[in-house]
Amino acid sequence: MQTISFVAYAAVIQGLKKHVQNVGSIRSQKEITMKFAKKQPNMADEITENAPIVERLRWKPSTHDFWNMAEHLTDIDGATFVKANAPLPFMNVSSELEKIDMAIMGGVMEVGEDTSKQFGSAENYFAGKIPSLLKKAGMDTEKEFYYNNWMAKAIDDGNVFKAGATSGLCYSMIVIRFDPDVNIGLFNPKGFKQGSLLNKDAINGGSRYHLRSKAGVLGFGMTLKGYFGWQNISKRTVATIVNIQEGSLPTSLQIDDAIAKVRGTDRDTMILCHPRCKNLALAPFKENKLQMGITDKTYNRRIDEWDGIPVITSYNIAEGTEPVVS
Repeated sequence: MQTISFVAYAAVIQGLKKHVQNVGSIRSQKEITMKFAKKQPNMADEITENAPIVERLRWKPSTHDFWNMAEHLTDIDGATFVKANAPLPFMNVSSELEKIDMAIMGGVMEVGEDTSKQFGSAENYFAGKIPSLLKKAGMDTEKEFYYNNWMAKAIDDGNVFKAGATSGLCYSMIVIRFDPDVNIGLFNPKGFKQGSLLNKDAINGGSRYHLRSKAGVLGFGMTLKGYFGWQNISKRTVATIVNIQEGSLPTSLQIDDAIAKVRGTDRDTMILCHPRCKNLALAPFKENKLQMGITDKTYNRRIDEWDGIPVITSYNIAEGTEPVVS
């Protein structure tokens, strides 16, 4: 089965729509001034973060344009040992079909006619905005998957381990095992007509029209759009450790149990958390064993793997502001 890596530039679940629509409201004079003012070649970016989790995800084509039909194994009556000359038992494999709807990823961008002329064309204008918009969308995608997909699924399945905090704000960790048949992203294969995960199309065939974002103003518009989804049809793929605070940290047994809960291995499993959560919850396991001699000049508490399972951190996960899970 074909799978692809979902890099950050294509991660536009929900986040892209709300960010891309705001571009048309920027004042034309400001845009023109920025275009021709003498400035450094690259934009200083203190708004967006990288999306290290999204960059590691894997995706496969859906069975249909707008949904995926998966066959889910529910029961097996297998072979058994019998005595000589005894009748053989009947064997059977039971399954059911599960439909996973695809979500629309995309948004609309508009520019006034006068502003587009100052940039040479509407295409030039849009090209300068898209990279930052998609990077921000990658951040929103990580938060969407972490909280509204994976953590929600772990809680629904009862795969929750509590570090001990009972009040205040907390961190969390997720242990997730990816499986190409069970827990994986989905994409519409027809969405690759232009060689990218999102199709870019000009509104009104690239001709002028009255903008929706600026009443009475003529200009140009474009859309970015694709169909994607996430399939998770197992209760053995994701677990979470919640209620992590200073003084209420997960034990090594809890981490091991969370890995065992998802049948995790070093081939297909990741531990996800905020960088400060990693330092708070995992570094002490090494720090308490760390010994330094008089001539040692490097102090290293880093734990990048837990029994071979990589620990992936992202600043897009909440920095200790999660409510207690009861």
